[in-house]
Amino acid sequence: MSVYRLSLLTSADASVRMKALEQRRPYITWESFVVAFLEHFRSGNTSDVKAQLSHMQQQGTVDEFFTKFTKLSCRAPDRSDADPWPMFCYGLKNELRHDVLAMGPQSLYHAHQLVQRYEAKLRAESAEQNVTAKSQDFWHGSHTHDQPAVPP
Repeated sequence: MSVYRLSLLTSADASVRMKALEQRRPYITWESFVVAFLEHFRSGNTSDVKAQLSHMQQQGTVDEFFTKFTKLSCRAPDRSDADPWPMFCYGLKNELRHDVLAMGPQSLYHAHQLVQRYEAKLRAESAEQNVTAKSQDFWHGSHTHDQPAVPP
């Protein structure tokens, strides 16, 4: 999990930073690396990150929101993986939030799995409604044009 969190923070110069750190301290421990890495790439303090997380709102897809949320939550390494899931859920679009919260996710990743399912369900329902509406328009529209005119 720690590797995943760090990979979300990386930028083009992350490997350069790692090589420089290895040259200065060839026997660095993982814990020391994480501290040095976060000091270099993290901006703001944990309370700023928490405030930003609590105000995030889903604009695009669930996966886009999850990626942005996870990248930001990684900047607060003292938080547990289960801790940010309520903020994630409250940032979801209304049509998704209530269903996910009703399922009682126990972690951010569980909430993400649930909301992906609900988003897919909504997309399928929307596509089905569009097909039904177009079909009804076609049949109602063509039916009225095919009837012969009734003389006055």
